[in-house]
Amino acid sequence: MKIIISILFIFLVSSGSLFADKTELARSYCQIGDYKKCAEYYQKMVIERNDPIAANNLASLYLDGKGVEKNGIMAVELFKASILYGVNDQVTKQYKGAPETSLGWIYLTGEYPGVNRDAKKALMWTLKATNYGHTNAYSNLALMYATGFGVETDYVVSVTNLIKSVEAFHKIHNWILNKDDKWKTFLVDGSTEIWSARRLYWKAIKTGDPYYLGKLRLIRDKLRGEEKYK
Repeated sequence: MKIIISILFIFLVSSGSLFADKTELARSYCQIGDYKKCAEYYQKMVIERNDPIAANNLASLYLDGKGVEKNGIMAVELFKASILYGVNDQVTKQYKGAPETSLGWIYLTGEYPGVNRDAKKALMWTLKATNYGHTNAYSNLALMYATGFGVETDYVVSVTNLIKSVEAFHKIHNWILNKDDKWKTFLVDGSTEIWSARRLYWKAIKTGDPYYLGKLRLIRDKLRGEEKYK
């Protein structure tokens, strides 16, 4: 569950955000572990101001059950509200598409109370997130193509999206580096090539070394060649 919290929390807001001070106050409560107070502030901001960043971050708390009772359905509604309220107009580039990414992940995994796996919704939201160039959305789409969830299995497309994820990676996403790889849960029978690609992906984002990105592209090209001669 901690993976989703890290994905969704939006801390950097544009200078035009009217309620940045209150957002920072709520954030400070979360940082010291007072999630109940953090959730209360975000909830007030959602109710009183339709604040999109507060809606997004409160959704994250509902996913993890921090400060509020864990509730996947409430999280989904709050992520949708965040989008409706215009969150992508208020955040920096690296955060754009965060709620869409999270909605896609919720439906991809089915790990959250009250929300089942749904291939159609997972694909819809993940594609919306990739339109913003979100690094996690590309990685999640790669997993969908590697497993054939909602799409036809296609390792070339999968590796292509891993490449896009590396290219979109930013230092604000460094929290990912300390998390377990959820692919191990969902991709139980992947080919040698796709797992090699996944390992190169991790090396690429951990080191920032273009060598690993180049090797990843070589795997994609090799897979393309194998498809061509099938």
